[in-house]
Amino acid sequence: MAGDIWEQAVETFLAMDRGMFVNPQYLIGTPNVWEANPDFMALAFPEKTAWMVEVTKRPRASLFDKIRDFEKDYAPRIRHQLQSMDVIRESVSEEWKIGLWIFAPKMDLEILKSKAQTCGVQTYRSTSLEETLDPSAWDTRFR
Repeated sequence: MAGDIWEQAVETFLAMDRGMFVNPQYLIGTPNVWEANPDFMALAFPEKTAWMVEVTKRPRASLFDKIRDFEKDYAPRIRHQLQSMDVIRESVSEEWKIGLWIFAPKMDLEILKSKAQTCGVQTYRSTSLEETLDPSAWDTRFR
């Protein structure tokens, strides 16, 4: 967790897109069995992508573990949970992608992208924290 100011900036950045639904501290999994609370779950309806969003001021081992385990542990559980909650109908579930979107300092984005590629994350996106505070970037977020 990156702290309140960065999470607020990311939440505002994501919510500016009216095609995006954002839920903070979304519980994935089964409590007391296997659970995780990503900073946000963001559903991009026009693109049919469910994003597990992580915000970090400085990448640490726990974030690298999430990247490593994303396809094996997180993505299947997210898909199953969104189906069981009727957020995504099972009949169209395969049309939806489950992705990992990381917000981090600009200087760390390349190493995170490289880690995601090495670990086989199929749907990956990264955005610099600095961009979330840049008003010129906001214009591209509106639909």
